[in-house]
Amino acid sequence: MRSELTDHWRGERERMLDLALQAKNQAARDGLQVGLLFVVFDLLCLGAGPTTVLVMLGAGALTGLVWTAIDATRLSAPVIAMLTFGATLLLTRGGTSAQHFFIVFMLGGITSWIGARRETRVFD
Repeated sequence: MRSELTDHWRGERERMLDLALQAKNQAARDGLQVGLLFVVFDLLCLGAGPTTVLVMLGAGALTGLVWTAIDATRLSAPVIAMLTFGATLLLTRGGTSAQHFFIVFMLGGITSWIGARRETRVFD
């Protein structure tokens, strides 16, 4: 009886460690995915350069980590991404144009799809 309980406890502990590792890997994937998405959309904007690309990569990576921390969904993911991307555009370009407005909304559509995928993801 005692060995069965010990085996069960060890199995549950291993499962919890595995889930924690999967969550950490997901955070890294989210950060990289959103960072690269921000870079692609930054390159579509007027005035993109090496500095703006690096800033957008960092802003996107932080956005992906925030998504993981709050477990963003199809509604919260695009709102956070659009606000972050738009604010970063304002800071790196000193203003925005009509093109930036449309690019931010295209980014919102793609991040909404990513958020929907996040909702249906299952770890185990």
